Amino acid sequence: MSQEYFPLNPIKKKVLANRYFDTQESTLKEQFHGFCITSRFYTLEDVQDQTFADKSRYLVVGHGDDLGKLLIIPLIAGAFGSFISIMMFLMWPFLEGDDPYPFEFALAVLCWNLFWLNVHPFISKYTSQRYMTFDRKRQQVSIRKTVADKDVERRDEYGNPCFHWKDVVCCWKGVPNGRGATVYVPIIKHINYKQYPWFRVRVDVAESVACAGVVAEFWERIVRFMEKDKPLPDIPEFEKYRHLCPVTVEFDKQNNRPSNYWNEMGTKQQKQIKLECMNERLAFHWDPDSPNEEIIRPWERWPIDESLKDKMDYKRKLKIIALQLCLGLPYAK
Repeated sequence: MSQEYFPLNPIKKKVLANRYFDTQESTLKEQFHGFCITSRFYTLEDVQDQTFADKSRYLVVGHGDDLGKLLIIPLIAGAFGSFISIMMFLMWPFLEGDDPYPFEFALAVLCWNLFWLNVHPFISKYTSQRYMTFDRKRQQVSIRKTVADKDVERRDEYGNPCFHWKDVVCCWKGVPNGRGATVYVPIIKHINYKQYPWFRVRVDVAESVACAGVVAEFWERIVRFMEKDKPLPDIPEFEKYRHLCPVTVEFDKQNNRPSNYWNEMGTKQQKQIKLECMNERLAFHWDPDSPNEEIIRPWERWPIDESLKDKMDYKRKLKIIALQLCLGLPYAK
């Protein structure tokens, strides 16, 4: 993508690049738990809001300023403590003096990581206070937020304030990151922001340092999802939900689509596809009159490579255990 590309503000509701791709989490996490004792009693879905679990209808976008980001602090603390413990262990034999190695410190770090490893999913459930939900079926956008009835025109079936899709826009904003660079972030809000200032979320985009065009790519994925007359995009995140959308079911039948295609593909191959799609986005000229052709038969372009399928071998198990003990992460892709 050109570094000089700056979309209109608000960004138009058009699908141009057609390369919104991300990998899905491997299901191998269900086969090996390591030291995460609590994972034996819940799945990732159990600690998430199941109200909007149907991704054939709902697309949920979190608020970038939520307290959930603070959960990374215990992980950083655990990683720093593990690093200090390892360095002290390696350097201790070369230090002068007869003092014993401070195993108490290393044990405290280990206990800290094991504690957060097992409670992190439960805490994360309650830290995401605000998010927007895009309802593909009803063509409406709702926000999870407490708002007085006098300020709300209508609510969805779950009591959340909502507006029609046509009244929702996405703007981009350049924010200094304190290191001499500008971070471009998407802000989703009502088209009449002065009248509804509470209807707003600021989203974090990992690659947003590059240019404002990254925000356009983020918005494009939502715009494409909300085109209910078209089948769901054929990307991994919708694989388990394609059968719930009648338009998608009919399209897949006419297209002779293999069932469970993305779920059968290994994470390594998906990462390769993600890199390939990213390179195509970088080369895209963003000509409004020349949109990129959507990939509707990915199984022909990317046949499943059996050698890249996910396997729960001893290397993966050791990696999971190492990250659990050193960082407090429950699972490693």
